[in-house]
Amino acid sequence: MKEYGVYFMIHSIDVVRGGMTRAALIRASMLREVYSHIGIITFDFNPNYERILNKLAQLGLWHENMYHYNVYEFFMVDHVKGLNNLQNSQSERTENSNLTNVRQTKTYDQEGRLRKLSMLDQETNHVVEEKFFSPNGSCFFKRSFHPVTKKTLKCTSYAPNGKAKKSFQKVKDYRNYFIHSIAENHEAVVLLSDGRFSDKILFAADHPKIAKVALLHSNHLQFPYHYGSPLVKRNENLIRLLNKLDAFVTLTERQAKDIRSRFGQVSTVHVIGHPAPAPQSIQPSYEPYTAVIVARYEGIKQIPHAIKAFKKVVKRVPQARLEIWGFGKYEEQYKRLITRLKLKDHVFIKGFSHHIEEVFKRAAFSVITSKSEAFAMAIVESMSVGTPVICYACDYGPTDLIEHEKSGVLIAPNEINSLARAMIGLFLNKPKRQNLSKEAVKIIKRYNEKVMSEKWVRVFEQAIKQKNQRIRLTQMSAVLTGMYFLKSKQSLSIKGELYLKENRIPRHLRKYVVLSLQVRKRKELEDVYVQLQFRWQSEDRLYFEGRVDNIEEIQTGLWDVNLSFACLNASQFIQLRSPDSVSFESIMQRARKALFRLYINGESVSLRVYRSSAKEKFNVERFVKQLIEKTKMQIRQQLKK
Repeated sequence: MKEYGVYFMIHSIDVVRGGMTRAALIRASMLREVYSHIGIITFDFNPNYERILNKLAQLGLWHENMYHYNVYEFFMVDHVKGLNNLQNSQSERTENSNLTNVRQTKTYDQEGRLRKLSMLDQETNHVVEEKFFSPNGSCFFKRSFHPVTKKTLKCTSYAPNGKAKKSFQKVKDYRNYFIHSIAENHEAVVLLSDGRFSDKILFAADHPKIAKVALLHSNHLQFPYHYGSPLVKRNENLIRLLNKLDAFVTLTERQAKDIRSRFGQVSTVHVIGHPAPAPQSIQPSYEPYTAVIVARYEGIKQIPHAIKAFKKVVKRVPQARLEIWGFGKYEEQYKRLITRLKLKDHVFIKGFSHHIEEVFKRAAFSVITSKSEAFAMAIVESMSVGTPVICYACDYGPTDLIEHEKSGVLIAPNEINSLARAMIGLFLNKPKRQNLSKEAVKIIKRYNEKVMSEKWVRVFEQAIKQKNQRIRLTQMSAVLTGMYFLKSKQSLSIKGELYLKENRIPRHLRKYVVLSLQVRKRKELEDVYVQLQFRWQSEDRLYFEGRVDNIEEIQTGLWDVNLSFACLNASQFIQLRSPDSVSFESIMQRARKALFRLYINGESVSLRVYRSSAKEKFNVERFVKQLIEKTKMQIRQQLKK
């Protein structure tokens, strides 16, 4: 077994949980066969964790070699070590507060014992103080807050005699102390952030034993969810700080490729999907007129689309049923919609299930109507038991996991009528459903636990190695010494020098350097990369050259031409400039139906691409005249200088 520590950080765990928590538990369960110690770290205060873990064990989601670490339980355990040797009064243990003009709220455990006391300012209704108690009633931790800004003022842990033991100015300080205490027990530690809440804790951890890993469970993009779309706010900080990670894991190759292209060609981006569970059996029989949805009841899942589509389905298939399994804030909204559409005999809100495999086994097919999915665990869970999926073809998971009309059915996003037709088709076409089922179950070969486990082990071992060779880059500069169209008119040649300045790449790490030409479209962001050849001229200077072939394939628009430098975890985009701040516009170059125009100046290089079409007519004669006049003006300006 691997002896280094592996820990997954998540805000909280519970019996009723979302896909991210379930994925973390399944991963821990899968890897307990490889590691002698798998830990799940949580940061909420929940006095009932012992019962939660017992229930998860009954459900087969918690096992030996899996250990739970909670930040408050850490301080409580440290507090009660010497408690049996002390005879304290209740007032000493609870450290009475001197606050005035406050009201109290109390949190009890399932045995009825006071475990948390919150003081709220009467005017602002903000928490100004929190006290945490051990089961015997002694205060082991306290947090104080500003009544208006809600900013943390002080955090204090207490000894059994009621005296302050350790003080922290910020929340991140006591969390960091907790994480470092765990790391001290191992020669090396892999610390993985499963959710965006724990990212800030991951980045703050500066212990030399810790290798930092983050997993992205969701699409990193906002609407319209394609390359160049704005980043989801909760993912933005993580993406911007990729260079501080030893490993960054996405669930599909296409998402990893998009992130590398847009934010830097680092080698620390990896791809590992969720494992397809090995079913106890694959049922050849099923309820032929039952469809299921397994999802959180949230807006991004667009469950009302399926309900509306089912109104059309039951007109053709009167015996059809749709079961919606999950939990969330929109449950009552779904029920009202079902009532309004008079579908109470056909669509059923079933709530949360601990036995997802059985839910999928009974269904003729499952349905997913999400706006966006990074993977969609429900897809592999459904397919692994032979239940095909009808799914909106959103990025990234559905189009990577489902082969249209072979292992499932993909629908254009938000096409409710198409969704209804697809459901009707599978209800009425039993042979097609059976063929899809036979192909769907093959998902197990690609995503079985053995394959996924081996991938995780490789990533963790690379991360431990990477933590000792992290690269930090400061600003570089690049000079263009040659850029011209080749006579073939199908290629653009480029030569230049890159100045690393104070960046020093150790000789043994130079083999990891990747230097590329990046051509980036200004509007409707798009990137084209061409890997460059290079040689080291000195410790701080590289000579590079390369060629953009098939240049006619570059689309109409204005493109910036930059260098992309990457080495291990670090990357940088560098603006190309001309030597001695010389500025000029190249003569135009035609390649088939495209017309190209290079702009080169002291600060940047750009490329304008024109195409003749019914929508875009280009007057070459006028263009040449304008170019000549503009060039004359530039010459006159330079002469004046």
